[in-house]
Amino acid sequence: MHGVIAAIRSVGQLVPLALALIFVSPRLALGGVVLLLPFALATSALRRRWRRSHTRAQELVEDLHTGVDELVKNLDLFRSYGAGQRVEESLRQAGLSARSAEARVEALRAALSGGNEVLGALALVGAIAVARALELPLGDGTLIAFAAVFFMAYRPLRDLGDAKSWLVRGSVALEALDALARKTERGASKAVRFESQAPIEARDLGAAGRGPRTSFAISAGQMVCIVGPTGSGKTTLLRTLLGLEPAVGQLKLGGQDLTHAAVGPGHRPFAWVPQEAPLVTGTVLDNAALCGGDAESSRAALEQIGAQRLLELADERVGPGARPLSGGESRQLSLARALATGLPVLLLDEPTAGLDREAGEKVLAAIEGLKGRRTLVVVTHRPEVMALADQVVRLQP
Repeated sequence: MHGVIAAIRSVGQLVPLALALIFVSPRLALGGVVLLLPFALATSALRRRWRRSHTRAQELVEDLHTGVDELVKNLDLFRSYGAGQRVEESLRQAGLSARSAEARVEALRAALSGGNEVLGALALVGAIAVARALELPLGDGTLIAFAAVFFMAYRPLRDLGDAKSWLVRGSVALEALDALARKTERGASKAVRFESQAPIEARDLGAAGRGPRTSFAISAGQMVCIVGPTGSGKTTLLRTLLGLEPAVGQLKLGGQDLTHAAVGPGHRPFAWVPQEAPLVTGTVLDNAALCGGDAESSRAALEQIGAQRLLELADERVGPGARPLSGGESRQLSLARALATGLPVLLLDEPTAGLDREAGEKVLAAIEGLKGRRTLVVVTHRPEVMALADQVVRLQP
């Protein structure tokens, strides 16, 4: 609104001044326009470039905000992997890109603002040069009158240029809104290598002060399904295993007591696979390695679960501002991310929920392929997932 009002006011001031210039000396006015034309075209091209830069800068800032939102929303996930520093580095790079783009925008804006002043001076000098070349009589005060009116036009010309910049900013913001309407340590202190063949035993385990308690024993490489009605504490149990909820009872891996161990791969052998895979702007391999793996282990994890499409996209950028992933691809990436850490026990939360039949079958095949290689604790309500389990633990609210 500010840009529209400024533009209307500037045009309203310029029209009578332009008529006055023509009245004082039509030839001088015409000469000024002819000389201004190429410079005006150059300024117009610069303004288009400014618009593109402003659009890109706004996209980068929005991507940064999205990344921060993802970090906050999935803070517990990154805590459980000890991956805070990796995520922070990714966001830092996004912030640097956004800041650099904003600096380019401001430099172009300053050039545009200064360009208006240069154009005005060039037009006056050019008009005088034309008058001399045509041997127009200027000794009668015409030049002084022309210059006086011309300088009166400087302020509205500058305001008009600034108004166009405001209008471009507003237009970019509106386009972004319209599009929206339509549609903890860098490698996490090297994780302690837990005994991969050790059994897991839970005795009367639960979250302190809420939820049920349960007992189970899992041999290495086995799969146990945690089932129960909504509100029975299935996800709370996973959070308790991860150390995100204070625990009561007892939790052991082999002979090692984990009941009150700290959060993270240096203290617990669990890799969490939530329903959604939070993404940062980067390649598929960057995202697969986000929680503690590297490019080699991430590629191997994608191969292990048969994520052929993600392997084809391994070096393509995904995440905020880049290529989106389908629900099935997101779930496969989340699973590969957990595998790439090398942790022996995977905790899967509703791994096939919300997927279509084809995507669900791919995830099921990946889970079945992991049996015997990793110990699996799976929260689910799907019969086809329970059919793969060596043991089913039922929780009641």
